[in-house]
Amino acid sequence: MDYIAISEHQRIYKEGSIIVNEGDVGDEMFILDEGKLGVFREGKMIAQIEKVGVFFGEMSEILGGSRTATVKALSDCIVTVYTGGLDRIVRDFPSISKKLIQTLAERLQDTTDRFYAFKVEVTERP
Repeated sequence: MDYIAISEHQRIYKEGSIIVNEGDVGDEMFILDEGKLGVFREGKMIAQIEKVGVFFGEMSEILGGSRTATVKALSDCIVTVYTGGLDRIVRDFPSISKKLIQTLAERLQDTTDRFYAFKVEVTERP
């Protein structure tokens, strides 16, 4: 166990701790309460999570597959953990539904912006 439970839904992860592993199946979703996280695919860091209130670990639950990335604590972190599947989480914690939708929309916007920038760069090459 790489964490210390500080309440029923909150955990402390020490710097260097793995919170989720790419390829694993899990029914937990997380919200960053404090700290800095790295998101890794195939060992390469692809993103950082520093914004308090951002969801992570939700993709495997929503899509019904394995974890698409490893999330590692880049500093000591406090996270809120939601377990039991998406239906239960939305039913038992309705206030987090808006946060989840907002997180997904922000990721979609970021992906769209990156795709557009890449497309412009490629099409403008001589």
